[in-house]
Amino acid sequence: MQLTKIKGFKGNEESVIQVYAWGEIEEIFNAIDWEEFHILTLEKSEGCCCDISGNTSVDGLSASILYNGEFYITDEAPNSLQFAKRILKVFFVDEEKAFEIYFSGNTLPPRILKRSTNRFFGIVMLVFLLSITLIPAYILLKDDLKFLGRRDVAYARAVVVDIKKQNYGGRYFFQRVTYEFKTEQGVYQGEFLGGNRQGFSQVGDELKIRYINSDPTISDFEGRYVKVTKARNSSAYAKAQKREQDSLRLGLDSLSEIQDMDTVFIP
Repeated sequence: MQLTKIKGFKGNEESVIQVYAWGEIEEIFNAIDWEEFHILTLEKSEGCCCDISGNTSVDGLSASILYNGEFYITDEAPNSLQFAKRILKVFFVDEEKAFEIYFSGNTLPPRILKRSTNRFFGIVMLVFLLSITLIPAYILLKDDLKFLGRRDVAYARAVVVDIKKQNYGGRYFFQRVTYEFKTEQGVYQGEFLGGNRQGFSQVGDELKIRYINSDPTISDFEGRYVKVTKARNSSAYAKAQKREQDSLRLGLDSLSEIQDMDTVFIP
């Protein structure tokens, strides 16, 4: 069996070792500082592994299993390290038993599937299909809806002041980023969920945000500023120049905020 230990939200791999006894796994599990974010993966074979991830300080713990090539998460997140370790131990001894005890509750019972021709089942499926379409669309567009039809939209430079991790299933986490910005009315804070699309943030990063001038408590993420060199032959300089030219051609002033080429706005 292969045991992989990963530390940090960005997935910096620490160690991959072969294990043969539960005592080896338990020793590694107990030695981990679970106050910090970790992922511990026990892999029996391709398409069959169990993950324990998260931390005990802020985000909590999560358990997931890849069983027969399908991904499942626990009905309830582990409420202690002892419980998380028990899930891993049961998986080590018998993956089928671990699946039945901790993960099989996510599947539909057979008697429900037999109602496929039933009108009620059709309505349920319609609601389900609408939900998986409309809910993600709402999550993606809800910030834009706040600004729909508003003419008093302003922009500001913000600084990341806090980052928390928010689990959304198994080993997958969002960053809940809190930022702070100043306006003529005072100092305000806002937050957004960050991931691959928005780029991972660190405390102290500079962001570009938009807000409602008459109510700065309403704001959202527009993009981020990154450091670049002043050398004209650098790829960052060329990228900044191209963005500036494109923004002029498209008439998007918000994309071309460049200050002496020390920082460049990346939407």
